[in-house]
Amino acid sequence: MKMRPRKTRRRKARRRPIRLYRMTIATYHYDKRTHQLTEYEAHFKVARRGRDVARIRRRLAELGAGYFQRWLHRRYKVWIPKRKLRIAFERERHARRQQRYASVRWFSMRRVKGRWTSQELPAGKMRYHVAHRRRKHVKG
Repeated sequence: MKMRPRKTRRRKARRRPIRLYRMTIATYHYDKRTHQLTEYEAHFKVARRGRDVARIRRRLAELGAGYFQRWLHRRYKVWIPKRKLRIAFERERHARRQQRYASVRWFSMRRVKGRWTSQELPAGKMRYHVAHRRRKHVKG
């Protein structure tokens, strides 16, 4: 007796949308040596796949705040606690491809003769996913 293949219903796999997330982190620091107030800003941009916008924003804010702190400490020897950082998001847009790295543009602003002047600093990139450590295989 010949068996016929079973007919199975295949559901269309619904692809999660890809969105472009834009985040700004800013803080200020008073330099006692120069007696000047300096504001630092970082603009992050990354495209991620997922339906839960709030979760992706939370993750991006968490990674971005740590990256911002470390960058500021490495470059200017200034440590600012996370509670002093201002984090803001812009409205998401559609994107074509997901990205592993977020592009980061840095700005430094100072008051000169009563006006804020901006200086763009070298751009960088932040890894979005934290890589898992590989376990060493021990023979024996």
